Amino acid sequence: MAAYQVKGNLTFAIKKLVRKIVVASVMAGAAATTAVAVTGTPALAINPVPCGRSDFLRISVHTGDLPIRWYSSCYANRGITYVGNVWLDEISTGNNDVKLYDYNGSVVHVGRWWVITYPNAPKHIWAVEIL
Repeated sequence: MAAYQVKGNLTFAIKKLVRKIVVASVMAGAAATTAVAVTGTPALAINPVPCGRSDFLRISVHTGDLPIRWYSSCYANRGITYVGNVWLDEISTGNNDVKLYDYNGSVVHVGRWWVITYPNAPKHIWAVEIL
C-alpha cells in the first residue's frame, strides 16, 4: 500500500507539472499572438483633409469613366487609402514620403516635397500610402 501511495503522489506531481507547462505554453502563445497582431497591423490613420496647406499630400486626378471628372484630394497622417479607378495627373507630396499603387502592379515611391505632373501619360492608380 505504501508503494501505491508513492506512485499516486508521483502521478499527482507529474500531472501538476504537466498542467503548469501547458498553462505556461498557452500564455506564451497568447502573448506572442497579441504582440504580432498589435505590431504587425498597418496603420489606417490616413484621412482626407481640406486642401490648403502645402505640407499635406495632394493628388489631382481624373476619372476614366464618362462623364470624366477632374478633382483634387488632400490627405494627412500615415496610412493607406483606396482612391478608386482614377488617373493621376499631378501629385504634391508635401512633407510626406508616398507610395502610389498602380493598376499595372508597380509601386512608385515619391519622396518629400516633390511636385510631379503627368500631362501626357497619367498613372492609373488605385491607392496611395503615406509612409
